[in-house]
Amino acid sequence: MGSSFSLNSFDNGPGYQNWPVTEVLRKVLYLYVPPVLQIIAINNDNPSNPSYAEIGTTPSISLTYSITTYARNSSEKINPYSISNTSVTGLSFSGLPGSTTHSVYNTSTFSAATASKSWGLSVTAGTYSYIATASIHFIRPVYYGFTSSVLTNNYDPLIKSITPYPGLSNSISFTYNGSGYLYFVYPGTFTTLSQIQDPNGFIIYDFDYPQFSAFTYSTQNVSGVSYIVWRTKLECAYPGATTSQNSNFKFIF
Repeated sequence: MGSSFSLNSFDNGPGYQNWPVTEVLRKVLYLYVPPVLQIIAINNDNPSNPSYAEIGTTPSISLTYSITTYARNSSEKINPYSISNTSVTGLSFSGLPGSTTHSVYNTSTFSAATASKSWGLSVTAGTYSYIATASIHFIRPVYYGFTSSVLTNNYDPLIKSITPYPGLSNSISFTYNGSGYLYFVYPGTFTTLSQIQDPNGFIIYDFDYPQFSAFTYSTQNVSGVSYIVWRTKLECAYPGATTSQNSNFKFIF
């Protein structure tokens, strides 16, 4: 291939050294190995679902990022790198192939509507450019829990959760513990549930047999937002363990 590996000719960033055997093989077998970029956005205010935030809030965001270089010479080193919508910049990064730089950048963001806010980790390596992105998704909350009241336009007595729905397998689960009317309230993107199952897996609502259902539902408008409100027809109780998945009621869309 016309390559040579003379003494002290390998650029390790701060200086030169003899060629590592791994890099001799890489030079022979591979023309170029691009850098590996990783960036993760975490909403510190919503640890149970850290990729999501409530619309109308300004959550604290941690951006964890890393860059791994496989540059074989100075012409392929990282130069420069940055993260969009932040002050993070780096003039250059190099070192032995496999070297990594990583850090955490704390910021905040806001959205008044359902949207995604993204950050891009951009890298230039020689004549190539790369980007990796991470996002926080702003959504409306869902509500669940027990209360003795028949709710119409205020869900404060319930537990608020910033949880994506309909979730995996078009279903969502919550742990219930208490007494009163059992509620499940969500924004009106999906209007109909196909089933509701109790923690034992018994079907307590089935779309095909509504006459046997223990639940009723209605559409309500709160500050211009449509919500679907499901509740039991009668008051009931479930003394579940608040930390146990065995107390989860499952709502299937």
